[in-house]
Amino acid sequence: MAVMRNFVKVIFLLMIYVAFIFPTGSCSSKDNLKSKGPSAIEQAKVKIHNEKYAEAESILIDFLMLHPGHSRAKVILASVYIHRAGIRIEDYLNLEEVINSKPSETDVYLEKSYLELFSHSTDNEMKDLGEYLKRFNSLVLQIHAWKDKLEKLPKLSDTQAQDLESAISILSSLSMKPSNKTSRLDEMENHDEIVTNGMILYRAALKIYFFKYLWEKGNFLPVKEKMICRSTLLNLKEKMTYLEKYIQDVFTDFAVGLPRSSEKTLEQSKTFSEKTDQFLLWMQNIDPQTQSLSELLENLPKVEGFECNF
Repeated sequence: MAVMRNFVKVIFLLMIYVAFIFPTGSCSSKDNLKSKGPSAIEQAKVKIHNEKYAEAESILIDFLMLHPGHSRAKVILASVYIHRAGIRIEDYLNLEEVINSKPSETDVYLEKSYLELFSHSTDNEMKDLGEYLKRFNSLVLQIHAWKDKLEKLPKLSDTQAQDLESAISILSSLSMKPSNKTSRLDEMENHDEIVTNGMILYRAALKIYFFKYLWEKGNFLPVKEKMICRSTLLNLKEKMTYLEKYIQDVFTDFAVGLPRSSEKTLEQSKTFSEKTDQFLLWMQNIDPQTQSLSELLENLPKVEGFECNF
């Protein structure tokens, strides 16, 4: 009898086990069937190929809500916006040529004769101002050198630029994470969340492309028609800070994306930052009541032959 009770008990427990496991097994089977179908990323890639960008965007946004750290999905979502904008970066851009470009000795922004007038002044304030303007001149010439290299890029409409900005925003959260070099990529659990050099380089390319649009729209320094002198110091300071952050981000991405150029790029970044910091520091020391460079010059001893036309 005891043996019989034990047997019935075992059967009962087995039935409960089967009753609970069977639905789970059924769902698992369905999930397995689902997994054999195209993944969200593959679906999105097909949609992009068929130029159904809104559908691809929707698929990837939903996917990223569930997997916010999925770097590959972010890159593909960025490519949705790039494709929709009709931009083919690889057709136009040689990154190393752009980032390593230098101004020629004949390039000018502030006329050399003006800078010499400051240097020859007997007033120390004017001489100091001349030194800061030389640094500023060097900084602007470097930016112009990059701009000149970007002339072959097609002009962007505001709609295209908006898509490009969306792509950069999506990629902004990508950051390199140290990985175990002894582990093979296909053995790592979350290899789709790994950020590669190529992904960072892609982001750098987008930022360089977008730089031309921002420069031409006047979002950086007010250099068109040499409006620096009449620009308010507050505006000049804000735009200088914005320019510095943007360029430093490009330098950093470029150094990571192309390791062989890292040392040279970081050295350029340091030089650029030093010139910017010196100019911003100088502006912080100016009387806050002063509105523009032209007003500042009016309060300093006159330099013969000098006109505020930069």
